[in-house]
Order: sequence, then C-alpha cells, then structure tokens
Amino acid sequence: MKTILISIALLCLPISAFAFGSKPADIQEQCKEQAENFYRDGKNHLVVTFEGLAMPSESFVYRGLIEKLQNTEIGSTFAVRAHRYKNAENAMTCIREWVNIHHERLNLTLIGHSFGGGIAVQSLLKTLKQENIKVKHVITLDPRDNSSSIFSCRMQNPGNEKYTRPSHVGQYINFYQCGGGLPGERVSGAENIEIERATHGNLPSQELVFKRVKELFEAL
Repeated sequence: MKTILISIALLCLPISAFAFGSKPADIQEQCKEQAENFYRDGKNHLVVTFEGLAMPSESFVYRGLIEKLQNTEIGSTFAVRAHRYKNAENAMTCIREWVNIHHERLNLTLIGHSFGGGIAVQSLLKTLKQENIKVKHVITLDPRDNSSSIFSCRMQNPGNEKYTRPSHVGQYINFYQCGGGLPGERVSGAENIEIERATHGNLPSQELVFKRVKELFEAL
C-alpha cells in the first residue's frame, strides 16, 4: 500500500521538471527542448533544485517552495529542473544545454536543501566556476554534509563557516534554523537568515523563504 501511495504521489508531479533516475541522454534532450522553448518565448531563467536525503515523494523544496512560486503571476517565467543531492552531474548536463542556447543571457538559480545545499550545490558551484558559467542566485536551506554537527548551529564558531560564497555567484542567500532538528550551516559572504520556530523539514515551506525568493525572481 505504501509503495502504491508513493507512486501515485509521483504521478501527480510535473514529470518534465524532474530528473530523478533519468538517463543522461534523456536529460540532455529534455533540457535542450526546454531551453529552446524558453528562448523562443524570450525567457531565460533556469532554476535547478536539489533535495536532501528525503524521498522524492516528499520533495521539500519542490512541494514546499517551487510549487508555490509556480502558482503565482511569475510562475511561467522560469523553468525548473529538480534533482536529488547525488545528481549534480545530471544537473550540469542540463545547464550546459541552456548555456549553449542562451549563452551569457542565462539567469541561473541554484536551490538546495540539507545535503542538496551542502553537497550538491557546493559541488556544482565548483564545476560551474571551472567552466566560467556565472550563477545569478544561490539559495541554500539548512545546508549540511556528512560532517555537520547534530547540535544547535548556535554552537558553531562565528568566522569559521564551512561554506563560502564564490566569486562567480551574484547573490547568495542562506536560510537556516537552529532548534527544529538537524541544524543548518551558515555561509561566509552570503546573506544568512535564521528562521525561528522552523524545523529542518519544513524550512523550505516557510513564508519568509517564499517571499524572499519571489522578490529575487520578480527582479529579473
């Protein structure tokens, strides 16, 4: 019964946006078509998201944040590719297709929650820098990796942040919480915003996160 319910939940999601388990050749073809369609419509904003350890059916970033944005007046102005945190290479395949079509006009946003922010986004940022691809926005939500503390982030030493905003990123906003389960890390050089009374799981769905990200997208 549980397996059936999960399958039904996945069928309710916009399959074209997801790259969970897709083959590289399929991802390349999907992204090329997506990029071409947006180019014809005069749109150039690609949003690449990464979930953490959660099951695809939970999709904290997609369900908690992206779907809300898609249901607003700006919902048709950006394309989405959603990944698990282990799929940074697949995300890079897609980004290359968008760069080939949009070139320097591409507005690229990376969003990652938990391991998606602390592992996938950080890995992808290194590859993007090597290929001289600029990133308009990076948004991380409770970024963590295997060495992150299980205790409150208030115990972290200021000035000793694990992550740093790289030079090829235009704007980096890091949302984190300290008291609702696994705490997130702060990011040096980023706009760090602590969300009180949030949990690790529901951080992406917080209203303050939605409003701040919507403002960024509206400004493009």
